[in-house]
Amino acid sequence: AEAALEAARVAAPETPLRFAALASRAAPEAERRDVLWRGVIELVNAGAPEHARALMQAEGLAEPGPDLPHVTRRDALIVLGQLALGPG
Repeated sequence: AEAALEAARVAAPETPLRFAALASRAAPEAERRDVLWRGVIELVNAGAPEHARALMQAEGLAEPGPDLPHVTRRDALIVLGQLALGPG
């Protein structure tokens, strides 16, 4: 998970593969969703909103759920606003 987040922080080309690999990891779904949303946040912060949108689409992320940690949910809602207002 940390390798995927680190790749997202710099919008590295291998980011999608890193997040795709998380599907095979034995972890609770809520934990996986937390990492995915953190990846979306990191991608937007790295200036790669198109990659964030692609990750959201690939993982079926539409709205952060109440099962996320408060900070992740808050930041995800902020990023959704940025994506809605931004180009594309």
